[in-house]
Amino acid sequence: MPIEHFTEEELRLRPGRSDLAKIRATTEEDIERYKREDGIDDAFLGPVRVVTRGPDVRALRERLGMTQEQFVIAFDLSLRTLQGWEQRQWSPDAAGRVLLSLIDHDPEAVAALVRSMHEAKAKSKSIGSKKKRKKSASLDPTLRDIDELIER
Repeated sequence: MPIEHFTEEELRLRPGRSDLAKIRATTEEDIERYKREDGIDDAFLGPVRVVTRGPDVRALRERLGMTQEQFVIAFDLSLRTLQGWEQRQWSPDAAGRVLLSLIDHDPEAVAALVRSMHEAKAKSKSIGSKKKRKKSASLDPTLRDIDELIER
């Protein structure tokens, strides 16, 4: 069987393998019948858990006009995590979804909070003289990068 190659956009636009019309037409009675036929006990299944598709992280980043590197620096994320979210290899957990929602709502405020967090961290590391604090803050490349992103 030959290997087919698709662009990422073609894959996004491609219909899934599920028959959505059939799924939407399924009634509660149908589901109960299927469970009886398959010998499924509700007690064994546990409570219903709704799984939703995660946010479109790539669209958010692109809407902000940021590269992956800029996004991870501004919002203190791992590049691998961002890439995994964008490629839909995994979905953000609850905390990640909250962070992305905040970024979507007010990216400048979130970037400013991240910057404050890094400043506080730099200050706590340099307990001692003012000279030491100034030196460590001026050497922290993350703070400079975040400053540049906020100024844009």
